[in-house]
Amino acid sequence: MRIEAGRTFYGKEFKAKVEVDPLPKKPKPGETATHEAMHIVAALANGTGVEGASIIPGPGYLGITYLSKPDAVAALAPHSMGASGTSYDVFMASQIGGSSGAESSARAIIHSNSEKVEAVASMLEEKKSAGSNDIQKAIDEVDHPLPRSGTIFIEDSKGKVEKKKVEVRDNIVILPENWLESFPLKPKIN
Repeated sequence: MRIEAGRTFYGKEFKAKVEVDPLPKKPKPGETATHEAMHIVAALANGTGVEGASIIPGPGYLGITYLSKPDAVAALAPHSMGASGTSYDVFMASQIGGSSGAESSARAIIHSNSEKVEAVASMLEEKKSAGSNDIQKAIDEVDHPLPRSGTIFIEDSKGKVEKKKVEVRDNIVILPENWLESFPLKPKIN
């Protein structure tokens, strides 16, 4: 990502260009990781705690999510989105009082939290098993993205270019505290 702008600073014009370092590659989640991530995100949005999840196959399942209590909305989340492998989920939801209302709620939750589903699924694909702390960290990174590193190139009106490492968060460039000390346009104070 590049950001370019012309600015005035203390009455002098300069150009600034920011190049943000690319994000590290995350694994593309498979069907099982996405399925379990839908259970997780729906449960949390519905007020049910998640103790952990795994995409390591076990006896009779390809993945599993451990909830703090039965939750029909969480159980039906993958089914509501047309995911495969949901027959046991539908059976469990019927045993705990699931209805078409629970399926509609699950669908709405997943639609409005697709970035969280993707983040949790990617984390599960990478780790294979995750506890509640790993899950919360993946969700927090969506809600509060970490700053990304980058470089700002500052060019004064004479063409002199200076570069500095910066952080970028939500398209806001966070400059180092000492950037004014070496900035070529620093005004002289008499």
